[in-house]
Amino acid sequence: MGFRKILAVLLCLCALGGMAAWAEEGYSQDIAEAVNKFLLKYMEGGAKMFTFDQDEGVFRTTLKSEGTARLLGCVVVIADSFFRTYVVSPIGVDPSEPSKLAAMAEFICRVNYGLFGGGFEMDFNDGEIRFRSFVDCSGGLIPSEALIGNSIVAGTRMFERYLPGIKDVLFNGTSPKEAVEKCEN
Repeated sequence: MGFRKILAVLLCLCALGGMAAWAEEGYSQDIAEAVNKFLLKYMEGGAKMFTFDQDEGVFRTTLKSEGTARLLGCVVVIADSFFRTYVVSPIGVDPSEPSKLAAMAEFICRVNYGLFGGGFEMDFNDGEIRFRSFVDCSGGLIPSEALIGNSIVAGTRMFERYLPGIKDVLFNGTSPKEAVEKCEN
């Protein structure tokens, strides 16, 4: 792995560590172990570049993607009976520009309508855009590799599809409706 790539991954991990509190109160060691095994087995480079906060039950890593979403942040938050996966956009909205926040909020609402298994979110305080998915592990279910992988891949695929529209809205002044239509056609 080249120096630039390692530096980019480390910077992304640091940024993910500085975000708002992710943790739930208490978490399942069994779910955490399943996610840990998945990351070690399937993530690029044997997942040498991920962190796990044992106090909070939170994994942080980066994802390499195709197209315009080349490097995405990823946070997996473990709870007692579920886990959430957040795939974080490489770009966000400048929170000092209310018109951009409003346009992105409309874009996200249009994209989310009818989505199954997750959705985009935006933090109005700092402009972060992310895709959230949820996996229910009630009744002691230990998530399979497929469930864990799908929760991560879902966000990656959504950014591959919709990041061009996010960029159009933020940088080209494209209307949210038109940007969504371009992404979905």
